[in-house]
Amino acid sequence: MSSDLESYSGTGSETLLDEVIATIAGEETLTSLSGVTERFWDMLVIDAFIGNNDRNNGNWGVVLDQRSGEFCLSPVYDNGNAFFNKRSIAQMEKRLSDIDEMEQDAFKTMRCVYKYRGLDNESHNINPFEFIENTKIQGCRNALDRFLSKINISDIISLIDEIPEHYEALSIMPHMQKKFYIKLMEIRLDKLASMKI
Repeated sequence: MSSDLESYSGTGSETLLDEVIATIAGEETLTSLSGVTERFWDMLVIDAFIGNNDRNNGNWGVVLDQRSGEFCLSPVYDNGNAFFNKRSIAQMEKRLSDIDEMEQDAFKTMRCVYKYRGLDNESHNINPFEFIENTKIQGCRNALDRFLSKINISDIISLIDEIPEHYEALSIMPHMQKKFYIKLMEIRLDKLASMKI
C-alpha cells in the first residue's frame, strides 16, 4: 500500500467488503489515525438501524486540516437515503397495518452498498442485519455492543414526537410518518438486540 492517500492507486470506490477492510488495515494514512476501523463498523450498525442503504466510500473517511497538515476523521454525512424517505404516507399506512411487511422493510429486504463475493463468484449486496448477526469480525461485534449500550429508544421517540407535523402551509412530518419511523426503529432495535452475544 502507498504511504499516503494522494498516491494511493485505488479509486476509493471499492465496495467489496474485504477490499474495504483491507484498505482500512493497509493504507498508512488510515492506520496512523485512531478510530478509523471503529468508525467504519459503527456506521455499518447505525446505518442498519436508520435504514441508510447508501453509505459508500465517498461519504465517510478522513479530512486533511490544511493548516496543520494532519488528517482527522470526518464527520458522518449524507444520510439522505435513510428511513424510506421517498415512501408515500399511503404506503406507510399500508405497511403499518401488516407486521410481515413492516419486518420486510425493517430488516429482511434491506441491502447496503457493501458487497461480498458469493459462491457463484459474483458480488452481492450485503443485508446488514444478516451480516451483523453472523459475522465473526470482532470489530463489528464491538460496534453492535457500543450501539446497544448507548441507544435510548425513548429519547428517539420523544425527538420524533417533537417534530412539528406542519409549519404554516408546509407538511413537515405527518403523524403517520412519525408512527412509521418509530415502528421501523423499534423493530430494528429488537432485531439488533437479539444479536448481542
